[in-house]
Amino acid sequence: MNWGNYALEIPFVKVAQLIGMLSPSGYTELAEVCVNLAKFDCAKGADLDMFEKTGDLRGLEALAKLQMRLGENQNALSTSARYFRSGGKSAETGLNYGRLLLASGQSEMAIQYFDFAIANSGDVLPVQATTEKVRLMIKLGKYDQALASIESFYQSAGNAKGYLNTEHTQLEDYMSKQAKSTGRGHKKSSGKPIA
Repeated sequence: MNWGNYALEIPFVKVAQLIGMLSPSGYTELAEVCVNLAKFDCAKGADLDMFEKTGDLRGLEALAKLQMRLGENQNALSTSARYFRSGGKSAETGLNYGRLLLASGQSEMAIQYFDFAIANSGDVLPVQATTEKVRLMIKLGKYDQALASIESFYQSAGNAKGYLNTEHTQLEDYMSKQAKSTGRGHKKSSGKPIA
């Protein structure tokens, strides 16, 4: 009765889970059903079992994503760390982990995972990871590095120049003013906020 429309299929899936015979796709199906029915502990258990019983890293990836969705950021941090220690390569998980690290005050490590997301994005233009990285570098006063990140992003694909234009213009103006004030070419950023 607790499984609603899934009452006929889920008992077989749960039995397979209990005896350790459930495939990764079975764990994914179980987690999805649990989420649909707002049985979040069940979903988290299915995701964790998927990794622990089959070694499939998608279980940890799904678990971290669900924990973030539920606002369990400390748990999501731990799960994401375990995912990457186990060899995970997902750009999306790298981006989410970077965001979690940033929210917990670990800025330098967040930059590393934004870089990881950029490097592992494949054919997908890493707009979100690059934006997060650039904005964090600006906040930290690393203007020269932020500008270099945008320029590298622009060189990565023809359609990249449609993004981060405001930040690019602000950084170029700032760096130009810094160069004029010292009478030299580009100068390392002073760490003062961009006006």
